[in-house]
Order: sequence, then C-alpha cells, then structure tokens
Amino acid sequence: MPRIDMGRLQVAVGRGCLEFALCVLDDSGRLAGRPMFERLGWSPEQSLAQSLGRGFIALEPAGGGALSLDKRMRLGLPPGLLRYCGLRSGDKVLLVAAPEHRMLILHPMANLAHMTRIFHAEQLQHDVRRGAARYDE
Repeated sequence: MPRIDMGRLQVAVGRGCLEFALCVLDDSGRLAGRPMFERLGWSPEQSLAQSLGRGFIALEPAGGGALSLDKRMRLGLPPGLLRYCGLRSGDKVLLVAAPEHRMLILHPMANLAHMTRIFHAEQLQHDVRRGAARYDE
C-alpha cells in the first residue's frame, strides 16, 4: 500500500478550510458520510486512492483507485485498513476534509484524543510562559 506524501498532506491540512464530521463504522466496515463526500465533490461509485499515515488513512479521487464509494455514497473499508487504524464495527471515525484538495483523512478516536491532549498541553505551556492572567477573578 502506498504511503502518504507528508508534504501534500501538510499543504492540504495546513492551508485553507478544513471541515470535520464524526461517522460510525457499520457492521460491514462502511462509513455513511454522504454530506462530507458531497462537500468534497465526490459522487456515487467514485474511485479513491488511499494512502496510509501513522494510524490514519488519507483518501483522494483517482481513476482505478483501490477503494470506491457505493451507489448510496457509503465508503467500504477493507478489514486490513480497519485493523491498521485499530477500528472495529460501531467505532466512531473522525473525518477531516480539505475540500480545496478533495482530500479526506480518516482518524480513529484515539488520534482525536491525542490531538486534544497535545493542544491543551501546548496551551498550558503558553499560558505558563506568558504568566497568564487568572480567569477566576
């Protein structure tokens, strides 16, 4: 499986608008994210190329891609990809869309928890360095 080009990913998420949604993985390994898929300009039976990062999957339109949306705009993920991200039926998946690049990034909730912890740790460090004013006054 191809690895994601981190430069392209950085451009996609580092600039422009990002949109977010949560979807639940069904018993067949499918995501019903039609509004997000439509926002990306994807259509039923859209062929998608997949690239893997560390615990996430990036998807982009590509002729002859390994994945595709079905007629009902659901995205079926093969068992190997689900295992790679630690996903199982019933799990929530964070969808991060970069509409200007037509790219979608799928994250398990463990990644969202990690991102949140890093964000708050950085904020705390920033406040400590600045000698942040007390907010309880």
